[in-house]
Amino acid sequence: MANVKKGILTQGTEMYIKYPALAGVFQLHCAKSIEIGDDSFTEIDTTCLDDIVATSRYGLRTPAEGSISIELDTENGSHIQLLYEADNEAEVEIAVAYSDGTDKPTWDDTKKEIVFPNNRSGITFQAILNLKSPTIEPNSVIKETVSFKRQTTVKRYIKGFNTILDGTNTEPQKTTASTASTASTGSTGSTTTTGKP
Repeated sequence: MANVKKGILTQGTEMYIKYPALAGVFQLHCAKSIEIGDDSFTEIDTTCLDDIVATSRYGLRTPAEGSISIELDTENGSHIQLLYEADNEAEVEIAVAYSDGTDKPTWDDTKKEIVFPNNRSGITFQAILNLKSPTIEPNSVIKETVSFKRQTTVKRYIKGFNTILDGTNTEPQKTTASTASTASTGSTGSTTTTGKP
């Protein structure tokens, strides 16, 4: 019996960033990890006087903090650009493209946001960057951490579906063949840059 592939491998994951003063989307090469963080919520009390058990519902959402880790390579222009932008506390949009596809996310100049091709899964969010101190240890390499404070929820793009999971409670719909063909080519004005900023 043939082995059935299950899950999406983390190897092959790519990270892209839209910087405020640069055109297009730039790939961050050789990131070690990214922590997205879990959002927190205020609590709205819905308990009635005659209830014997307290009840509540979710209130306002507070986007979480997270971080990006790299092993500093001074020959890697994308590392230097990330540190520069974090040192200036830039507000950026970040896309994490999963390994279930190879097409690149692009910048839609009309929507002013990063969009995914229909044949690849991933996430996007907006965040303010902040540069942390480097980690220097014996028998290791220099490690840099860029923390971020998310300004939005995390949008999930699911391969083969034309609905974005972003907390709007829209039911996911499978993409038709014609829609998939259009989505895979990107929209007008979209650009992706994989080289050095």
